[in-house]
Amino acid sequence: MEPIANNSAYKYVFTDEDGTKHYFKLKAKENPSDPDQWVDEDDTGLEIFGVYPATTVINGKTYSAGLYMSDWSGIESRFAIPQ
Repeated sequence: MEPIANNSAYKYVFTDEDGTKHYFKLKAKENPSDPDQWVDEDDTGLEIFGVYPATTVINGKTYSAGLYMSDWSGIESRFAIPQ
């Protein structure tokens, strides 16, 4: 997971195991208190949400600071927040 500097449409890019690059754009919030979320531009079901700066509880689940990517099946991976 890497940040994309100076790009208003996309904030992060993720390169998967076969070398495919997935670009993520900000998703509109349904509730202002929801964490920021980004969706894959190709609509593959990949989503990212950010938890910062500290531990947060979302829907009864505790998350430590970082970026979390989930796929269409609900599997989540945590990444350090890129600088």
